[in-house]
Amino acid sequence: MSERALPGGEPLTFRVSVCKHYNASIPKDENNRRVASGWEIQEVPWTFDAVRTLVTESGISPSFLKDGKRSKSTWEGMGSIMLDFDDGLMNEKDLISIQETWEFDSYVFSSQNHQKAKGDKDACDRLRAFIPLNRDIHDPGEVDVLKQYFLETVPGIDASCFTLSQYFAHGTPIVSSFECDHSFLDVDHAIEYMAPSPPDKG
Repeated sequence: MSERALPGGEPLTFRVSVCKHYNASIPKDENNRRVASGWEIQEVPWTFDAVRTLVTESGISPSFLKDGKRSKSTWEGMGSIMLDFDDGLMNEKDLISIQETWEFDSYVFSSQNHQKAKGDKDACDRLRAFIPLNRDIHDPGEVDVLKQYFLETVPGIDASCFTLSQYFAHGTPIVSSFECDHSFLDVDHAIEYMAPSPPDKG
């Protein structure tokens, strides 16, 4: 199965920000100087081809940014989550095994530095998991709850991927695993899962 569809046959869509100044053909350092502005919200179908093209050819952000400017102060909401595994604490086999247990749709893929040395760090699996949400989030507190949800349930995540102003350079399809047999991540279910247990009255 390569897509999820509405009852009428049209594929489900999600919203994500894409930077119009980003150029996948130039070095990442140069792109980093381009992405302070130019962010536009796009509605993308949840199909394998569309999602793979999005994350391997564009600079994207799960966040919605006022006036297209990228900063914490311009954050207005979020329609997806990107998990980043950059320190060799997660490998391809284990992440895909974890992905198969998730009860929500996702796309696991590799970053530009997958199996490359990075600074003083040895080559290792460098991976991401893109996860669409079943509703937009406009409360930073809910982002914090999702952050804790994933940090507690999935090992090896780089916590900085939850920064409200975070953007992600394009990745590669060297690792490519698309899941569309469930539904988008239920935000309220995750929040409920993380809610403190009521005190024991016994």
